Amino acid sequence: MAEQDSHSKFWNSDFWDKSVRATLSPVMHNPRLTPKILFLLAVVPFTVVILVWVLTLLEQ
Repeated sequence: MAEQDSHSKFWNSDFWDKSVRATLSPVMHNPRLTPKILFLLAVVPFTVVILVWVLTLLEQ
């Protein structure tokens, strides 16, 4: 139970508000920029996987 309490205290702390929320706030409140950033966040993992896959195929 103590583990859960320390975890919830961490995520409810000022760290989240000051670091993460403050950093993402301008992006998430900008209607022109938000879709582009979210699209990049969705495409980058697939691009990395394809790139690694192609590089492993080229080595053989």
